[in-house]
Formats: sequence, structure tokens, C-alpha cells
Amino acid sequence: MMAVKRSALEHRSSCAFRPSLLVFLIGSSHLFLFVSGQTVINPTVLISFQQSDYAVNEADGDLKVTLIATNLATLEFKGSINVTIRTSPPLSPEQRPATLFDTIGGDYTLTGDLSNDSTTIISFTEGVTTVDHTLIIVGDNVYEGNEVFILEIVDIKVPDSVMADVIIGIQDKAEVIIIDDDILAVKFQTAAVTVKEGSFVDLMGETSESPFVVPFDIGVICFPIRASGIKSALIQEDYTHKSDLFLFFDRVGLPPPVVSSTQARVRAIADGCVEGPESFLCALQLSIAEDDQLQSVDPDTVTVTIMDSDSLK
Repeated sequence: MMAVKRSALEHRSSCAFRPSLLVFLIGSSHLFLFVSGQTVINPTVLISFQQSDYAVNEADGDLKVTLIATNLATLEFKGSINVTIRTSPPLSPEQRPATLFDTIGGDYTLTGDLSNDSTTIISFTEGVTTVDHTLIIVGDNVYEGNEVFILEIVDIKVPDSVMADVIIGIQDKAEVIIIDDDILAVKFQTAAVTVKEGSFVDLMGETSESPFVVPFDIGVICFPIRASGIKSALIQEDYTHKSDLFLFFDRVGLPPPVVSSTQARVRAIADGCVEGPESFLCALQLSIAEDDQLQSVDPDTVTVTIMDSDSLK
């Protein structure tokens, strides 16, 4: 953490001398002059973020952050106190990092010109104790989940006319959370599959925004259905699966994840009976409580047809 810090012996910024009384003493052969003075001490100026965390919706387009300068209101000086702000990834590895905007995309920029500079300068002039700075938030129409980055005060440049120590305050960092408002569509990869008796089939799901993935599991429910005159298959009689059937969307290679599809497995039972083909339907089962950004799209059901492998003897 860098800041301009100068001692009272090096400059006149933190102390000023004001003559208040002249005392004349007459001796036998000499005249003595004493100057009684008063030392004026200017309080240290602390520059900090006004708050330690900010949250902004991706669709808002921008975010205003505020810096405050304590004890600067009555200080007289010329020029500007220039404060350097730097951006960095989130402190927790569990948080998804937001990225600076560049030619291939990104989530935010520290300035209004869509540059990818990782630092910017915020200036205080005489009489100013708070400064607002606007960051640009880039809406990408891609489901990513919430993303985080850190703002940090890393340096202060002070003109010689400032008669006080100016240092970085305790609240030198601010966490910014970009709240994702994009929709993620989830579906099956195909609307119909076949499986032989005694074998199994994996129901594959996928998301609309590869390589980004669903942060939780999607339920799948199966039930009998008659398709084009085919006999309905019954659970535990014609097919089976785990009691709780889910699509698991796992991250591979972080960051970013590169897999956006996974599987739920159902097994056709070899019953030794000649029945002809049988079918059942599996559907995505979304819970509103899981995520209001998640939607199922066509095909959100898959018809599974069991091909009979038995024959009359």
C-alpha cells in the first residue's frame, strides 16, 4: 500500500508557525529579541472508499463508487490530489471473477471509454471531500452467475501546496458484485431415444450457453405414456432408475468450464416376456425455488422406447 507520507521536519505541510508576541529584554549592553510563536498542526487527511461493498445488476449499465477524504474540507491548496485505483480478482476462490472488457468481451471497465486499463485516477481538489466515479458494467446476454471483482486504493500523489499528510485510510478496498440477470435455457439433447431390454440409455441434457453450466442439478421425472399406439412401459416392471433422477451439470477445467451437458441413466429390464415395444416419457422438473433465471425449452421431454428382445419359442 503506497501513499505520500512526509514528516514535519521535511516540509511545512503538517505544521505552520504563527508569530503571536514580541518580547523585548534590555540588558546592560545588549538588546535581546525573543519571538513567542504558536505551532498550528493540520490533521492527517485519510482517503477511503465510502463503503466496503457494492452490488449492481448487469442490466444497469454502470455503477457509481464514492471516495471520501476525511479532514480535507478546510485545507487550502492548489492543484489536485490524485488517487490511483486498481482492480483485482475476488479474494475468495469460490467467487467467479469478473473480467475487464476487451475486444473479445468482458464484464466491466474502470473508465467510460470501454478500455481494459486495470487502473484509473480519481482526483480531489480544494474544498472537495467526496468524489463519485462511474464504472461501466457490460451486459453480455450470457448466463454466468454472479461475478465479483475488487477495487483498491494503491497510491496517492499530493501537490507541494498541500500542508498536511495525506494517506490511504483503513477502508482501502471495495468488493463489487455484478448480479447476473440473463436467462439460462436447459433442454434434452434429443426428443426420442431407444434402448434394448437388459441395456441402459443415458438421457443427455444441455444448456443454451456453453461453456457455462447450471450451478445445481436439474430433476428428471419419468412416467408412462402411449406413443403412436405403443404400449406404455411401467417403472420397476419394464424399466428402472435411481429413486432421484437428475441431470448433473459439472464444471470441467476452471475457469472456464468446458462441459455443458451430462446425463441421467435409465435401465430397461429384461423380463423374458414377448410384449413388443414399450415406451415411457421423461421430463425436466424445474423448481422455481432453485433459480428464477432457469428456463426449460424444447425438447424438455424425451420419449424412451424399449425394444423387446424376447421371442416366441
